[in-house]
Amino acid sequence: MVAVQDGPPLPPIKLWIEPVLPPDWPADGLGPLAVLTAQIPAADSVPRGSWIAIRPAQAPARGLLARWFRKPGGAHLALRCTALLARGYELVGAGLDPQGHEVAWGRSPERPPPGRELADLEG
Repeated sequence: MVAVQDGPPLPPIKLWIEPVLPPDWPADGLGPLAVLTAQIPAADSVPRGSWIAIRPAQAPARGLLARWFRKPGGAHLALRCTALLARGYELVGAGLDPQGHEVAWGRSPERPPPGRELADLEG
């Protein structure tokens, strides 16, 4: 994984995403982008200017058996950032959450994409 040290401060996150990854997810974290994009709402479907963050994977189950069968890792930071861009987020970045876990974040655009202003007025 990418080491993120003394990165930018965490923006005010409105939505946290913990992606559910299939059991055969690659150990290097570089699995299919479509698995992540399917779990991220499109930027135009959330309120304008909203920040969302993506953790590497769903929080692991607790308990003794879960520790033995837990799969390490998650989605690579570069893949999470790419997924945010693919879904239309801007100001994509990364840093550490309050627990010290690496997160990727992005903001839904505050303005509609060029050309959408007229469509919004006509519709």
